[in-house]
This record gives sequence, C-alpha cells and structure tokens, in this order.
Amino acid sequence: DTEGTAWYIDSSAVPNWSEEAQAAWPDYVASDAFAAIFAGYGIYGVPSGDPLYKWVEEEGARVPGLVPYDQMPQLTRTDFVYNANDNHWLSNPLAPLTGYSTLYGAEDTPRTPRTRMNMLYLVEQGPGSEDGEDDRFDLEELSAAALSGRGIFAELLFPRVLARCTENIDRSIPVEGVEEPVALRPACDALAQWDRKVRVESMGAAVFREMLGSGVFEWPDFLDEGKLWAEPFDPAIPLETPRGLPRPPADPVDDPILQALAIALVNLEAAGFAPETALGDMQFLPRGSELYPFPGGPDLEGVVQIATYSGGASATLLENPGRGMVVNSTTDLTDEGYIVNYGNSWVMAVDMGGPSPTAQAIMTYSQAEYPASEHHADQTDLYGSEQRMRPVLFDEADILADTALVEQVLTLEAER
Repeated sequence: DTEGTAWYIDSSAVPNWSEEAQAAWPDYVASDAFAAIFAGYGIYGVPSGDPLYKWVEEEGARVPGLVPYDQMPQLTRTDFVYNANDNHWLSNPLAPLTGYSTLYGAEDTPRTPRTRMNMLYLVEQGPGSEDGEDDRFDLEELSAAALSGRGIFAELLFPRVLARCTENIDRSIPVEGVEEPVALRPACDALAQWDRKVRVESMGAAVFREMLGSGVFEWPDFLDEGKLWAEPFDPAIPLETPRGLPRPPADPVDDPILQALAIALVNLEAAGFAPETALGDMQFLPRGSELYPFPGGPDLEGVVQIATYSGGASATLLENPGRGMVVNSTTDLTDEGYIVNYGNSWVMAVDMGGPSPTAQAIMTYSQAEYPASEHHADQTDLYGSEQRMRPVLFDEADILADTALVEQVLTLEAER
C-alpha cells in the first residue's frame, strides 16, 4: 500500500480438521493407493463416513466447518511478501509461516524450482541484483525483473553443467535407439553461447531445456538430492538447498548429465533445429496465421516467465492453435519448435509510492480476438520482440491526453 506495507493471506476455503485428524492423515494416505494418487495432486481424500475427519466448527469461520480467519496463514511485512503457486510456508523466507493446518500444504519441505527463483529475485542484493544499487525495487527494475528470463537451474547448475560438458567435449555418448554414439561437442558449443536466460535472443537455451527434460531426471530429482543436486534440501536454508552438481561417475558413459545432453541433441535434431538456435527462432505464440517469437519456458526450468503448451487448457478463450509432431512431450518440443498457448498471460508491475499509482503491464496474447484489429497481436509483438511492458494510464488527465484514445457514445432506445 502507500505506506509500504505488504500483506499475504491464504484465504481459501479450507476444512477445519482437528489435530487428531491432521496427525492421522499421513498414515491413511500411506495405506490407501487412491488417496496417495490424489495426494500427489494436492487433493486430500479421506473416508466420508469416518468421524475422525469431521469438519470442526469454530467462531470466526465464514462458513461453519472451515478454518477461522485468525487461523489462516497470513503475514504483514515492510520488505516483501510473494507467492509463486507454492503454499504459505515461505511467503517471506526471512519470516517462515509455520504451525498451520496440514491442509494448507506441507511446511519445511522442498520448494518448487520456480518458487526458489522468485525467492532469489527478492533476497539477492549487491552488484548485479535486480533491485539496483539501493537494494529496493523501483517500477522499472520490477518490470525488468519480471521479464529478465532467469531460471534457478541456469543460475545454480549451469556453470557446472557447462564445465562437465567441456571436460568431455570430444567424447561421444551412447543413446538408446540411436545407432552411433552421440558426439557432445555440438551441445558444449551451444551451451557456451547461452546467456543463461529464456529470452528470444538466447542461443543454446533449447539444449539446456532438453537436457532437463530428457527423461533421465524424474521430478524428485528437481526438488532434492539425486541426479541433479548433490546436497539435500535443508529447511534451515531453503533457498540455498538443494545445491551442487553430483560428482561424475568413474565412467563418463554412466554420467546422467552427459546422457541427458546426448538425448537433448538427438531430440533437437529430430525436431529439425540446430543446438545453437535462438529461442525466438523456435518458440512461438500463434495469433491467427502468424507465429510470434515468445520468451519464457516451462516449470521444469525454474523460470519466472512461464511459456508452455497445454492440450487440455489454454490461457485464453481463443481456439487452440494445435501444433506439429511432438518430439519430446516433457518439454513440448515439436517439429515446429515450441508452440505456446499457456503460461504468463497478464503481467503487471505497480508503484504505489506517488500521489497516484503508476504501473506497467502486458497482456501477452493481446486483447482483441478479431484478426483485423490493430490490437489482435500488438502486445504479443511487444512482449516478444521488445520484451517490455506498456504504460498503464491511471490519472484522468493522462487518459485524456492519450493520442490513441477513442471515445464512443452509446445510446439505447427505451422500450415502448
């Protein structure tokens, strides 16, 4: 707000389980296969006839049986609060929220890669940080950070992945289903050109993405110690852990990193793209018959700018554009590249410090559905080609002074 105060609350409708029910639920999930499947999607399934899981009624709940307002996770700060589709625990890592109902999500557990990247944006300070020399975001810095294209794996693992590749640059790695071992040099050369971002000009970005999505790594590897991280998650230092690349095995042929890089090259070749291809030359948002270069990446890269494909859902009401032959379903690589229809849609940064709010925003898929409209793809082009937001006018004087302003007066005839 104008006083510099930020407030977070998870005000969702959550059943008010007793402490006994919360304690019993993990054992029930471990004993019931269906409950375990649902739990994997964040759904709490319990026997409807078991009185242990009865919703407890307390004062302060907006509906009887829900968690009361004063028991909801909430936090007020003068530095920051944030959320990146994770639960309440680290809404500010300097003030963890603990002791809340298990139905709000587990505490003291690994965060998603995207959450870690958001945390890094907010807590990093000093030279090169997104918040500038004064360690406080202004509007321009916040807008630039939202569109900077950084990702947690590129930040923390890429230098070691590149070093591992370079150490084995003249080596070839066998790939199942491929007759000849795959030479690693093209992957190493492409990664050496990468700026470690998912911007349209980022050359070699697809090699790193396809490495992560090669099938060598499973989702637990992204969250904790395993094939990608050497040191396990530590709830005392949740931003810093897990960390480090595991030591290579004695035989490079058995190295998961090198195996994944070889598979990445195979997939890119099958899709018809060179390893060093710039992301903007292979990742597009369709608008009508046009393909617009589009920045961003999938969740598995731990990026803030999400750009991906969903066959069953879209970020808009527009017709699903479809896509070519799928080469890698994990990364959505096709023989047309990466076709985007899901991810960052409405992005806005607001400064409340002046006499009135100032803001910048972008609607990545543009505003007008009608193809002949000048607004059918204007913001899509701005987001992709210039990778910036547009001003948002708030004051009446600024709105009236806008040269693009069009006023229309509508009148309705009264019914007779």
